Amino acid sequence: MAPVAAAPSQTSLAFLLHLYLLLSPAAVITFHKPKVDPTDASILCNGGANASSDTIKLTNAHYGIEVSRVFYADDIPLWSSATGKLSDFTTRYSFSIDPGSGYPSGVAFFLAP
Repeated sequence: MAPVAAAPSQTSLAFLLHLYLLLSPAAVITFHKPKVDPTDASILCNGGANASSDTIKLTNAHYGIEVSRVFYADDIPLWSSATGKLSDFTTRYSFSIDPGSGYPSGVAFFLAP
């Protein structure tokens, strides 16, 4: 009768996964803005948008129709110039739309070269 091979332990699998992740060729790009600094020159407000201590207000409640924009001025590399490969990314935003103003509201996010 042949000996039965034991299944690898969870510790061994975790170690191998950790080793694989350490040795995988990957470039990490971190972009984190938990709060908005009104003096931050990389946040460009256009139209009626303005930055306060921890929020960006896109519209003024006193106007019925208004278009405002906020741009991040610094480049965020989404591809490797050495390999020409695109990067994966994840993004997360928190926003609120006040329905009490009586005017329709909307938000759009975009990436531009």
